[in-house]
Amino acid sequence: MEPLADVGVGRVSKEWRAENVFDVLGSEVAREILVLASERPVSANELADHCGVSTPTVYRRLDALQEFDLIEEHTAIADDGHHHRRFETVVSAVHLHLDDGALSVDFDFTTDYADSLSRLWADLERESGRETGADDDPTGSPDAG
Repeated sequence: MEPLADVGVGRVSKEWRAENVFDVLGSEVAREILVLASERPVSANELADHCGVSTPTVYRRLDALQEFDLIEEHTAIADDGHHHRRFETVVSAVHLHLDDGALSVDFDFTTDYADSLSRLWADLERESGRETGADDDPTGSPDAG
């Protein structure tokens, strides 16, 4: 399913078939995930504990929420090499519209896509530097930065 995007000032409107959005948001677990992940980034295990469901159930709901860009995933790599995935709600409102006998849905997002792209680029640069041992200062001076 390919969403249509209409970028406006401070708001991105995406149009999908409303019944698909209702299916996703009809899940109590999905709604609990959105609420908890709106407070702070959380792990799938934290979500499973909070919601009282299995981790695979949480991942199924996260996949559905990510399909509609309602949840964003962040991965941090610890010094020991372990990957820590956290999930954060990126939608602040869901709007239902009835126009000429048709339902449509759009969302207000908490971040705009330019900010998200900038963060992604910075993460990629940071990870690339970590993997190659490079840093931002080609002289290696500890005072740079």
